[in-house]
Amino acid sequence: MEDFDKNYILIGKIGAPYGIKGHVKLISYSDPVANIVSYNLFEYEKNNKLVPFLCEDSKVFKNGKIIIKLPGVDNPEQARLVTGKEIFTTTADLPDLEGDGYYWHDLVGLSVINAAGHNFGKVDYLFNSGASDIMVVKSCNGTEVLIPYLDHVVIKVNLAEQTMLISWEE
Repeated sequence: MEDFDKNYILIGKIGAPYGIKGHVKLISYSDPVANIVSYNLFEYEKNNKLVPFLCEDSKVFKNGKIIIKLPGVDNPEQARLVTGKEIFTTTADLPDLEGDGYYWHDLVGLSVINAAGHNFGKVDYLFNSGASDIMVVKSCNGTEVLIPYLDHVVIKVNLAEQTMLISWEE
């Protein structure tokens, strides 16, 4: 879904059917991945609208695989109809973080500046490349700069001032 309300956060995706009773695999974007089953309410896109649902059942395996049971999905054929759907929750349903913690969505829109005062632009979005998390910073002329989100690169995040200080050259 491209244009969803800013109050919704993409937290996962419905995977392939699992078993014969309508269970599906759940691909979690949470960190740690098992945190996704602690959220109260999920929503997925159907006909360009978000449809709310509560999991009827969930199981987290030692290898990190997650299986859930959705209401009204009672066999593999019905499970295939929801496979690939992205799952959202509201920002209000996200657990509070300790100390100075923040979520990725809190970083979107922050001005990214290095110690020399160079303004790279604003954080457009973040993604995980497999090796590390990456910030996509969009400059005022529309060009994108990819900057790794690593402890030695991101020096300070100031949500109140909407700025991020980085150790990165132009």
